[in-house]
Amino acid sequence: MNATQKFTGVALLTALLLLGVALPLHASEADDADRVRFLVKWQSEVSIATTFAAPVPVETYQTWPLEWQIIDVAAADAGALLAELQADPRVATITLDYPLEPAFTPNDPGVNNGTQWAIRRVGVDIAWYFARGQSITVAILDSGIDPNHPDLVGQLVPGFDFYSETTDTRDVCGHGTHVAGIVGAVADNGIGIAGVAHQAKLMPVKVIGDDCKGTYSRLIQGILYAVDNGARVIVISSGGTFEHPGLRDALIYARERNVLVVASAGNKGDDSPFYPGSFAEAFTISGTDQNDGRFDRSTYGNQIDLSAPAVSIYSTYVTPAGGSTYAYMTGTSMSSPYVGGVAALLLSLDPDLTLTDLETILRQTADDLGAPGWDPYFGWGRVNAWRALAAIAAQSGNIRAGNTRVPVMDPLAITEFTATRQSGGILVRWQLPQSTGDLRGVLYRATVPAFETATDIAELPLSAGTGSGNQFLDTQVTADGSYYYWLVQVDRTVEIAVSGSIQAQDAPDGQPDVTPGETPTDPAQPRYNVFIPTAQNS
Repeated sequence: MNATQKFTGVALLTALLLLGVALPLHASEADDADRVRFLVKWQSEVSIATTFAAPVPVETYQTWPLEWQIIDVAAADAGALLAELQADPRVATITLDYPLEPAFTPNDPGVNNGTQWAIRRVGVDIAWYFARGQSITVAILDSGIDPNHPDLVGQLVPGFDFYSETTDTRDVCGHGTHVAGIVGAVADNGIGIAGVAHQAKLMPVKVIGDDCKGTYSRLIQGILYAVDNGARVIVISSGGTFEHPGLRDALIYARERNVLVVASAGNKGDDSPFYPGSFAEAFTISGTDQNDGRFDRSTYGNQIDLSAPAVSIYSTYVTPAGGSTYAYMTGTSMSSPYVGGVAALLLSLDPDLTLTDLETILRQTADDLGAPGWDPYFGWGRVNAWRALAAIAAQSGNIRAGNTRVPVMDPLAITEFTATRQSGGILVRWQLPQSTGDLRGVLYRATVPAFETATDIAELPLSAGTGSGNQFLDTQVTADGSYYYWLVQVDRTVEIAVSGSIQAQDAPDGQPDVTPGETPTDPAQPRYNVFIPTAQNS
């Protein structure tokens, strides 16, 4: 959708709100910006097919056995139709259409088969619901990047080789290509891996030669080049033991221009200095293993800000002969690009973050490991991508206490979502079509068909198939009340997907009006309204 189409949708929504219609917060922008869809609920005695005559040309649809109707109208005629519907006493409710967006589950083998174990460990898979690094440039100060790698093609912006003094930044060593893939390998292309910030751009700055060795002077030049050419994040997975004041000056130059320099702690296994990581001006990362233990060869000390995965990291690689491939590598060289990638995610969500705020968020949202609080082995903890993104994500509306909601929720795949009136309340049942692991759910309820008005009434497990874990008896209802329910999927306290609503209806004739195992009550006792699906998500 282009900018003009987006403006059309916003302008129309504003106009409708000014007309006084009670609309959902997530009003949709139609696929065709020249048309609008209303969802209209008629009073129960109205025969939709025979009694509704619109004042303007419309297309109407009835897709479920309730009093709701879909009315599709040209945008230019929407105001006239809306006025007619508002004046019609037979209309019970008018809303705009709700949007649905497909879930993002990349098909890269490394993500789905567990080879990229750190993706879930760091919470990047949930962070992708918030942002993916768009509009951010990350400079990789290393041995160059393979420009022909199928998982990196299209990810690179122009860089510089401080050995050949040209823009030819092809990698021969392989180290830089591996680091680059961790940060920004292409996602959802069916091959290899997915980078942490796979919509970010990668700037190859070659400060390590084809012999896999480098110099301080080239590193200093590389920092200045990256800052001056638009990088917001610089990843340095190399260093030396000499405390060179010129290198520190380059770090200060970057900080003064709001650029984060993420540096590896080193692989000495002790607290010996390793620069630039040992400078206070760098954001320094130690290493962890698959169990959140300390990578035993990781350098430690007062300079450590955070830790990140360093053991058996699978990423893009290039052979000396120029063959694009993949490889496992271990070391804090792999830790710093994980944090650099998360920083890019944060900046893509909020490009106006100051360097101080960016570093503070990364520290405060890390998973504390080792001794409580800061320690010289893990710093403030192992980086946590989704917690960092959730700390600045826009939140509004009905979120269960302690949870966070992604800015745009996906449709929850759910079947047999029903609610039937029982003697003690409303029994809500559901079935998920496939296993969801250790995910949780939250059941929301409202008295009107707008999810934004709902409040949570239960937290519960989500499991595939049917069973006692797939139902909830809502007793906090009145016999003559109308209620709507939604089931929300939660992963690591992040609400990421919502079902369609169900509206309370009486139990079908011939079916017992009691909870299984309950003694039938006097038929004269009041029964509760129950809900059936108003829409089905595929």
